[in-house]
Amino acid sequence: MKQGDIGKSIGLSKVFLRNLRTADDQSLQLLGRISISDPAYARPAIQLNNRYTGLPVSGKLGQLDVYVFKITAGDTLRLFVDIYHKGPRLVPKGLKYVGLQ
Repeated sequence: MKQGDIGKSIGLSKVFLRNLRTADDQSLQLLGRISISDPAYARPAIQLNNRYTGLPVSGKLGQLDVYVFKITAGDTLRLFVDIYHKGPRLVPKGLKYVGLQ
């Protein structure tokens, strides 16, 4: 979900996630967001960092954001979002995207 800088990517991911519903039209209530290490990240042998930002030159941080939601029925749902790499926006199985509201 990368769109420009990290702040803009987080904002756009929140808009996208706010418009997700369960298959039976239950809304999702955001409980929190944390960043974790990506288990699929392969650290390069030599990592070069930008001297001004400290971020890797390759743009790969090896992190995922975890959003925890409460479903209206009382269950909790965790969604893992990668805002650091460009790619298609995929709707998780069992959820649907209702568009901007």
